[in-house]
Amino acid sequence: MGLRMLREAAGLSQSQLERKSGVKLKAIQAYEQKYRDIGGMSLETAVKLADALGISDLRELLQEDEMKANGREITDVSKEV
Repeated sequence: MGLRMLREAAGLSQSQLERKSGVKLKAIQAYEQKYRDIGGMSLETAVKLADALGISDLRELLQEDEMKANGREITDVSKEV
């Protein structure tokens, strides 16, 4: 899931996520709109967002961007083992 889907699943607006996480609204908007690569965010920011969203596995936050390359889906082979 991407940031937007996780935020919406948590029932939070972007402003609410900003207040709960301490991550600036403009940064949240940039990650959701793909102006910033979510995979390039700092560990501190990722942890703040994950905590605010109630997720314990950072891969849930980062998975959407990591699973796509050049617009194509990449199979997660770790789940096949």
